[in-house]
Amino acid sequence: MTFEQRLQDSLEALPGGFKVHVHQVACQPSKHQLYVNREPATHVQRLILVRLEDERLDAFVCGLEVDEYTLEDKETKERVVYIAKVDTTGAFSKQRGNVTRRLLEAYLASVAPCSVYVFARSQPQYLFHLSANNQDKRVLDDRGLIRWWRGVLTKCLQNAQSSNHDNKNGIAWWHVPGVDNVSMLERQVNCSPDPNWIYGFPFDPNARAVDVIPRFSDDVKARVLKDHDDNGEMTVAALTQLLEFTEECGGNHFAGLLGIHLPAFGDVNGNDDSGSSSSSSELYHDPDIFTVFWNHLMKTSFKHSQAVIKGTSMLCDKWKSLGLPKPITITTTGPAIQATSSTTTTAPHVNTLSSNMIKRSTSSATPINTLTVKRKDNTTTPTTSQQPINTLTVKRKDTSTTKDQPINTLTVKRKDKITTTDPPINTLTVKRNNTNTITTNQPMKRTRDEDNNNKDFTVQQLSIESSQPEPKRRRHESPTATSSSSTATQQDNDPEPPTARSFFGYLKSFFM
Repeated sequence: MTFEQRLQDSLEALPGGFKVHVHQVACQPSKHQLYVNREPATHVQRLILVRLEDERLDAFVCGLEVDEYTLEDKETKERVVYIAKVDTTGAFSKQRGNVTRRLLEAYLASVAPCSVYVFARSQPQYLFHLSANNQDKRVLDDRGLIRWWRGVLTKCLQNAQSSNHDNKNGIAWWHVPGVDNVSMLERQVNCSPDPNWIYGFPFDPNARAVDVIPRFSDDVKARVLKDHDDNGEMTVAALTQLLEFTEECGGNHFAGLLGIHLPAFGDVNGNDDSGSSSSSSELYHDPDIFTVFWNHLMKTSFKHSQAVIKGTSMLCDKWKSLGLPKPITITTTGPAIQATSSTTTTAPHVNTLSSNMIKRSTSSATPINTLTVKRKDNTTTPTTSQQPINTLTVKRKDTSTTKDQPINTLTVKRKDKITTTDPPINTLTVKRNNTNTITTNQPMKRTRDEDNNNKDFTVQQLSIESSQPEPKRRRHESPTATSSSSTATQQDNDPEPPTARSFFGYLKSFFM
């Protein structure tokens, strides 16, 4: 089946009331070195734009840019497809997702069997200039884009296998640089495990990268091989590690590399090339014409809804002026979209309780889990039989009576100054000696007669009677001799009795 037939079968199932116009232009084939150790491949660059039209609006909805490579050896022929860009404008927000998905399914079915490569990295815009500023456009994040591509490629693989029950050779693989935990990645991307998908490149890790990995015109893998593999000896494992540090895949980016080997569909004759979307020679155009229209597309603004309508009209006029082929027109015949009113809804919203599930209490019954506050009636006496629940009652002491003492009251008892007989506790009492009395600790005064009778008085005066400081003794002089001579001198010259100076002499000798 041709690409036009695939589109007819896929797009006519959209809701009725629309006309789908598919604009397709392809550049003249050229040679491209896809693998180093193989013959150059035939390269065709293709651009597909889809326009929707109804009673009130005519605007471009989505676009697709692909690179097709054909490798022809003596016995084999292989087709490799690289999906470079997919973008939307924001028009027909309710239909754009289905249109983009159906466009990809129809295109890939028309080029099968082939190997498909996708680089999924979220960007605000790819094909339609300033469409990132359009509020009606919904841009998927990195994880959402990877999940969306896995769903599209899985659907294409299932369609190919279901159309030919004998063909079960489809292979699907995906890889996110910098992530090795597959189970964690599936939770982040929010996709269920699929046995048809394997994680990582489907090549030998020790094989040379230039021999097994195709080098496309605008691809991160080709740039890494060009910048870091001068001698062509880089392995697939080394390339996988380098991808983690590239501008497209490193840092905060979460980019995905996906690919499938899509087998031939059961309704395609393997010996006929009519299934190829590039089989019609009238679709090929001069590279200059392709470049002129491409540049005009890159300059057309899709900033808002009015700009989308104006830009669509300008591009259609440019398409006709360049002599490009007429678009493929398909009338949709599917069930029409039911218009919904803003005031009434036919079905409850998701995660919203319906009115039948909400239990409401009647006026006669007491509300469930309701706190009732009971207040004391001011007109009743304090001796009411029904007291409020959980009410704190404060009892105050009657000032007229003194029978009941307050609870936990500290009573301070002070001592009566008049009737107190006991001395204060822990009181320091200072007792001073009477000057008229003589204690036993003081030395007794002796009379002169007693001193004359005492033979040992001189010996006692050596320790307590000396009133003058001891004179300095000379060097090499015995301290005993000096003390004795000093005492003898004092006894000869002292006119007062020794007993009058004994106490004060004792104190002075003590402090000296």
